[in-house]
Amino acid sequence: MTFQNHLKIIGIILFFSFFAYFTSFAEKSNKEKNQDVSLKKVYSIFKKGNCFFVDARSFKEYAEGHIEGAVNIPFNSDNKGEYIVKSIDILNSAKYVVVYCDGASCGLSKMLAKDLLDAGLDKGKLIVFTEGYEVWKEKGYPVSKDLSFQNGLFSQ
Repeated sequence: MTFQNHLKIIGIILFFSFFAYFTSFAEKSNKEKNQDVSLKKVYSIFKKGNCFFVDARSFKEYAEGHIEGAVNIPFNSDNKGEYIVKSIDILNSAKYVVVYCDGASCGLSKMLAKDLLDAGLDKGKLIVFTEGYEVWKEKGYPVSKDLSFQNGLFSQ
């Protein structure tokens, strides 16, 4: 084999190595994007039922208004771990679990989603609604200030 043939082979190997390396980032990015779902899709899931909405905002924000039927697991709460343990079986019983916070500039929903997965939430059920509560409310979709489900779930 000549030196030029060796260079061609090395060049081909490098090309495919770089190709594989960079497409792996694209695949990861697409998987992360698939976890984020639009307002229209989330509202469709809400209307069908058999889902849980999880509000990652503070309890104060949740009490001032939340997506109807949502449970609050405040990401920045000292009780977050306890709330996750108490709710993980209930969440896994639903077809979908939609985690949200204030909106695109709020990363709490993504961080809480990771914690829920770490605690055993089935990844196929998880949806991160990055548009958040404010967009939901502005659209006129059902909101509530009712705390009875929240109090019943976490008062024990």
